[in-house]
Amino acid sequence: MIHIVTGKINSNKTTKLLEMYQKNPVGDGFLSIKVMDNNKVLHYDLLELSTNISTTFIVHTKHDSTHFERSIPLGPYIFDLDQRDIVNNKIQTLLEERVEPIYLDEIGILEVRGLYFYDIVKELVESGLEVYITVRDSLVEDVLKTFDIKEYEIIT
Repeated sequence: MIHIVTGKINSNKTTKLLEMYQKNPVGDGFLSIKVMDNNKVLHYDLLELSTNISTTFIVHTKHDSTHFERSIPLGPYIFDLDQRDIVNNKIQTLLEERVEPIYLDEIGILEVRGLYFYDIVKELVESGLEVYITVRDSLVEDVLKTFDIKEYEIIT
């Protein structure tokens, strides 16, 4: 079953996902933690739930002090492809070991376009495992269609 935590931008989707994991700390996955300075986004850190280790994986071009060896741009952000590969490999291992639930934060326009986490989200959907993802409310229909998600629960 795919559980989709949804809402508008800055509506605490990530916080809700983290609280769900903390309430019942089984399974594993990754959250996207926004790092701000006043009201400006500096970067996003990727937090692995089971280890509580975070690594920068998205930077805002105005505040880019990190230079990724391999990256993909989207709007004012640069996405690290090496971190994407690390996430994909870890989630692939979770799938092989049938760990559940698996959490993956912020499925968005890149995935709808067939990029970034697209391949691993496709595998998550096809796995039949308990999966929790976050999706901005304006993209839910696109994500459902892109990944042909039939059985799901919307969490607001």
